Amino acid sequence: MALAALFISASISVSGALAAPAPAAQPQPALRERYYGDIFGLSPPPPLLERRAVLPAGWNYDGCVTESNGVRLLQGFGFSSPSNSPSFCIAECARRGFSIAGTEYGGECYCANALTGDGGRKAPDDVCSMACQGEPGTKCGAAWYLSLYKLNPSTGGSGGGQVPSNCPTTSSPSSTTKATTTTTATTATTKSTTASNPTATGVVVPVPPNVPAATEQPLVWAHHMVGNTYSYANSDWQADINAAASQAIDGFALNIGIEGWQTDQAAVAYRVAEARGSFKMFLSLDMTSLPCGSAADANRLVNLVRQLASSPAQAMYRGKVLVSTFAGSDCTFGTGTNAGWQTMFVDPLVRAGVKIFFIPSVFMNPADFSKLTWMDGELNWNSAWPVGNKEIDTATDVAYRAGLGGKTYMTAVSPFFFTHFGVNSWNKNWIYRSDNWLYCTRWEQIIAQRGVSTMTEILTWNDYGESSYIGPIRGSLPATSERWVNGFDHSALAPITKYYATAYKTGSYPRVDKDQIILWARPHAARAQAPDPVGRPTGYDWTDDNLYAVVFATAPSVATLTSGGNSMSFSVPAGLSKIKMPLAPGTIGGTIERGGQRVVTFSAGAQYSFTTTPTAYNYNYWVGSS
Repeated sequence: MALAALFISASISVSGALAAPAPAAQPQPALRERYYGDIFGLSPPPPLLERRAVLPAGWNYDGCVTESNGVRLLQGFGFSSPSNSPSFCIAECARRGFSIAGTEYGGECYCANALTGDGGRKAPDDVCSMACQGEPGTKCGAAWYLSLYKLNPSTGGSGGGQVPSNCPTTSSPSSTTKATTTTTATTATTKSTTASNPTATGVVVPVPPNVPAATEQPLVWAHHMVGNTYSYANSDWQADINAAASQAIDGFALNIGIEGWQTDQAAVAYRVAEARGSFKMFLSLDMTSLPCGSAADANRLVNLVRQLASSPAQAMYRGKVLVSTFAGSDCTFGTGTNAGWQTMFVDPLVRAGVKIFFIPSVFMNPADFSKLTWMDGELNWNSAWPVGNKEIDTATDVAYRAGLGGKTYMTAVSPFFFTHFGVNSWNKNWIYRSDNWLYCTRWEQIIAQRGVSTMTEILTWNDYGESSYIGPIRGSLPATSERWVNGFDHSALAPITKYYATAYKTGSYPRVDKDQIILWARPHAARAQAPDPVGRPTGYDWTDDNLYAVVFATAPSVATLTSGGNSMSFSVPAGLSKIKMPLAPGTIGGTIERGGQRVVTFSAGAQYSFTTTPTAYNYNYWVGSS
């Protein structure tokens, strides 16, 4: 999300979002020797390289407990940060799907789903006496002691979750030669050319027909990482704009980081969009990169907005200049509170004659949104994925709308999420569950909210480092991300984007006028082990080994999926249907037949092969289309 192109040349500085925070205060030598010494074999965790906090409900203090000898009590994830506090630590653990968080030695945070080693014994609360580095009024453990917090499972804050009613899943018993599943007048038949058959998990899921009326014209934006455009020429911007416009996208939210060349590229994007006329741009200020602690920092943002606000390509909303952010809840601009957004950013723009409609994406308790005068609305970034081992639902949509109290609510949608940077890079190594046609499912949820939310943002057009891109692979990839991006183009999702974006904007699903099948699958088994120094990503076991497909049919047809030596056939109605089958070693493909004639044939061939013995971890999806 905040990944600027790294090491493009020796003269380019690394984004502030990626720079390590100031080092934590060091313990006295004798204590440090005991705390980190060879006797117990422990070491401090790496710095946290990003600032994104949201405090979920349901977390409770579980007491002061002992650390383990020789192994950390909480082994899922850990970091050091001068911003550390109980809420900060819990937020970072929760968004990675962990249910236990612990603060230790003032500036350290650890996450897990279970305790390990010989620690975890309760101690008096006053033993955990070290002040939190980011919140001196609270305590964050001590040397060899953690202040422990746990998520109460009864709150539904992690795991569980109900499958949306419009996306059922059905399982059929295994069979030796043939299995048939019937659901809502559709049929799935499994055949195999191998000795054994997979379990028939295929199911046809039709699109729900009803679309609520909207109170104003809905808009669709796509989040564009300017940090990946260092090598862009005008023609690259033109190609991106043309491709996005062809998918019923209204414009780009330009994610701007600290480097000056990003500001220059944003200006180019605006100029190229001006030539097209209807395609718009607005700034998404990346506050994990841009500094926001002083009046000078605020003035820099004010000037950036003023520089582009008068462009004919500037996106307007309700007659005002649309502006957004990524993060920023802890920005003060020297005022001491985040009310600095009003006094140091919004008000100076008004005095300069620039009225903005400010819809940031800040990570904080939604119940506080209605109190923030500087916020005209909120983009719910993490509504795009299920943050945990569950199917995506609309719980956060409900919470955000309630917290906004009538302010504008912008939803988010994304196809996938996987990032795999090691501790010596950006220390980001996790997945969000993208199973069961996440992109389709989330679009359908957003369309169902059309009456109460008339803007949505696709996450993302080109965030290659987090595998969420729907645009073509071009520009400057974040260093090492090519390992899971090259050869994994997602452009074949374009017809799906256009289909749902059109329904969202017009109020009715478009008629399908071309037979087409779109497939996506991961390249290796979820639980496979690889000799990968970065290690398995958190959440690797949250995903299933399935081939997913969307069928666009002009009339009732039979669609067949193949994976390895197995195949599964489905009776599909006219329109869009979602089908799936288990993956098997080998390539993938699909066909559409009607009246005994094959009208569509697609095979990935040598471009894709599913394996159970990968040489490195890659939970990105390969996408192909007929």
